[in-house]
Order: sequence, then C-alpha cells, then structure tokens
Amino acid sequence: MMFMKQITVAILILFTLAPWATAQVRIKELCDVKGQEPLMLRGVGLVVGLSGTGDPDLPATMRALARSLSGSGLEVPKDALGQELTEEFLGSQNVALVFVTAEVPAAGARQGTRTVCRVDSFGSAQSIQGGRLLHASLTTGPFGGEAGQMRVFATASGEIRLDDPLHTVSGLIDDGCQFEFDFKHSFTYLAAPKIKAEGKEFNPFPQQPSIPTTPQEPPTRKSQLYFDLVIRNEHASFGTASEIAETLRSYQDYDLSELEPTALDQITIQVPILDAYRSDPVDFIHQILELEVITKPKSTTVVINRKKGTVIIGDEVRFDPVAISSGDFAVDTGPVQTLDLESVAPLGNENNFELTRLQQSLAALQAPPETLIDIIEGLEKGGKLYGKVIYID
Repeated sequence: MMFMKQITVAILILFTLAPWATAQVRIKELCDVKGQEPLMLRGVGLVVGLSGTGDPDLPATMRALARSLSGSGLEVPKDALGQELTEEFLGSQNVALVFVTAEVPAAGARQGTRTVCRVDSFGSAQSIQGGRLLHASLTTGPFGGEAGQMRVFATASGEIRLDDPLHTVSGLIDDGCQFEFDFKHSFTYLAAPKIKAEGKEFNPFPQQPSIPTTPQEPPTRKSQLYFDLVIRNEHASFGTASEIAETLRSYQDYDLSELEPTALDQITIQVPILDAYRSDPVDFIHQILELEVITKPKSTTVVINRKKGTVIIGDEVRFDPVAISSGDFAVDTGPVQTLDLESVAPLGNENNFELTRLQQSLAALQAPPETLIDIIEGLEKGGKLYGKVIYID
C-alpha cells in the first residue's frame, strides 16, 4: 500500500519552519552578455534527386535550374537579352526551389566550421524527402540590392533528412553549412568612463557641458573598457536591474576602484572591466556571471525549465488555499475542497500562501523537481496562482 506524504502548509505551520533562506540565483541565469546573440544566415537553393515530387511548373525553379546548369558548363540556349530559355525544363518534377537558413552560434564560429542548416520548400513541391541540396550561398539578407553584390558568408549543400516525417516539405542537412569567414562577436567596447566622485557618479566627458556649483578638477582617465549585461525578458524590471547592479558594486574588486557598474534601464547593466583584467576580459566576465544576486529581485514570475528540472520563483508569487496532489505527495492548506482543475469553485478563504514556502517544504521532503512543477501547473490551470508562469527550454 502506498501512503502519501502529507505536506501541511497552513500559516501556523509555515511560520514554525526554519528561517527561509533567500533563494539566490547566479547572474548568468538572469542575464546574457550583449554581443553574444546568434546570427541568422539565409539563401535560396535547388534540391535535386526527388522522385517526381518537385516543382513541375514554377517559373522561378526553371530559371534557377537553367542558371545552375549554365554555371556548370552545360550550354543552355539564351534569348536576345542573354537570358536562359527555360521552356525545355518545364515539367521537371525532380527538382524544387527552397529557402536555406543556418544560424551562427552566439559564441561565434571559425572559418571552415560546419553546422546544421534548414531547408524549406516554398513552391509547389509535394515532398523534398530523399533530395539533395545542390548548392546555396548564404548571406545575412534580406537582399537590399543585386543578389550578386551580397557578401556570401556561408555555403550549403548535402543530403536532406526530414526532422518530422509528417512534414515532408521541410528538412535538415547535418553539417551541411560551412562558414566562409570567422565570426567573432564583439562583446566589449570603449566609452568615456563614469567615475565615482565623493560618493556620486561623475562623468569627465559629459555629452552636455555642465557648470559645477563648486570649483572642481575633473579626473582624467583614458577610455574605459566596458561590457553590457542584458536581462532576459522573463526577468526584466527596474527592480531586477537595480539588484544586479548592487550585487556587482559589492564585488570586492570594485571596492578599490573608482568605477562601478550602473543600471542603465530595466534590461541593461553597464559593467566596467577592471584594469587588472583589461587584457583578459573573458576571465573577468566569467567571474561576474558566476556571482549570485545578493537579494533575489521581487517578482511575481515563475520560470520553469521542465527539461532541466529547474524552477525560479519570484518572492511575491502566492497561491490560494487548495488541496492538490502530485505522485505520492499531497498539499493541504486546511479544511478546503479538493482542487478541480477543470472547474474551480471559490474556496471561501481569503488567506493565501507563499509559493517559495511550498518549494522549501517539498525540498525538505526530498521531493523530485517534477512534483513542484506539476503542482505549480495545477495551481495555474485551476486559477489559484497569483503570478505569471513562463516556460523555457
């Protein structure tokens, strides 16, 4: 016989628990480094070798096929204007015109590196299964002028595999894209330094000149090296930006510096790279990203990554009295009716409870992460959760 582990989270019991340690998260779980964004490359190509499932009557396909054959040394008749005559290719069902896309990783890539590319038919092809991408030149597009004037950043070709057998007009080519250049995303920049002066921020190179109320000799300093932290959308707020900036300012190396990190808005924190790390900014940024936020920002958001089994709960997320279970764990907040996830009726109780306390109770009982995730999803579906749930991969 299986017995449920009862978790009583009534208010009286909650306040007898050990003091709740503020859940801390590392900066890298909240922010990305500006300049480390992926770059999408795109182009158009021909898929050949199809079994009668291509574009039999798409003029653009016929023109592309004629041009490809001309470039391969086959003599294709041309009209008086020098354009290839495509009539003889009409009805060809073993070729299809496709869009080709590939992504340059956020960390960049070296010349010659290969990566997966995606192929999508946009004509009348019924299927590209079993086909081979002949060739595609990839640019950063969209085209702003003559196609031949666009810089080619990568080329693509290879055998196509369907990632979804039910969707036969799209597929992938493993290692089908090869980068023609080094992609080195810049993540640092030089700017006029913002220097602390008598406890206040002082910019020796202001955009608009100002007249100080007392005689003052502005400090002189060479241009300062910075990087920016960008708070992810699900965490972005003025409070979060302020908390992260305060965490950085308390970093011991900044105590001895005339510089300090600054929250520019609700998503951007400008971080000066200390002189000792000027020649090795990567190590410095790594240390910054590993720092834990001193006080978890107030938030009414719950971020769930079911694949990794992680849950980040805002301090202000609360839920109504409820009875709900997951697996061999049950939550009972008092003598109330069982939560019906399909049809929720008022429980007649005005009290509500902190979700972080429930998280602590489950952790104390060594409940698996899936239990907390299931309960949160049940609370959300039943309309008992005061907060926004965001799911990430």
